[in-house]
Amino acid sequence: MEGYATEEQQVEAIKKWWKKNGSNAITAGLLVLAVIFGGQAWMGYRNADRESASAEYEAMMQSLQAGENDAAFSRGDTLLQKYSSTPYATLAAFALSKLKIDANEPVAAEAHLRWILQNDSDDNIQMVAKLRLARVLLAQQKYDDALAVVPAGDSGSFKSSFDEVKGDIYLAKGDKKSAQEAYRQALQSLPVNSNSRQLLQMKLDDFGTSETSVGENNS
Repeated sequence: MEGYATEEQQVEAIKKWWKKNGSNAITAGLLVLAVIFGGQAWMGYRNADRESASAEYEAMMQSLQAGENDAAFSRGDTLLQKYSSTPYATLAAFALSKLKIDANEPVAAEAHLRWILQNDSDDNIQMVAKLRLARVLLAQQKYDDALAVVPAGDSGSFKSSFDEVKGDIYLAKGDKKSAQEAYRQALQSLPVNSNSRQLLQMKLDDFGTSETSVGENNS
């Protein structure tokens, strides 16, 4: 309003602006208030949602520790169905997949791991789920499906684990040359002091190959 010389002119200009834009200003103000208070209500709901999921997950873990698997399954299903947007649902799905593996039910374990891949976009969670899924598919002799789960690009700190599981898959398929190369790649990615080196070395030794110095040369 600095372009108007007198207070009267400023008041008149405000009146004209309000007459022209007043209804829009009211609407905009109401929308802002709705977003603010609606957002606060939504955040309150989300916090309550997460607290409920936390309590449900804790109860699930207590059931597992007590050997009450049926109760654990029930609480896990509740987390997946009712609290799927919380991290507790992902934790529950991992726990349920392990229970199914222990119960020799790989198909059910696969379903829980695929649920994680579909519902949790965190990169590290995705890598862990894919690694476990590849092993579950290997156990079902679904070799091509297992290989398809292994990331084609950079898998970061999971590279050695994925290379090792690739070696296991190729070996199960009877492709010893590819298995040997996969194990070699896995060993190369490990630090010298890794606890996993001994097992990988044993797998390579089965081919009559010694790679003891590989990690040392790369360290």
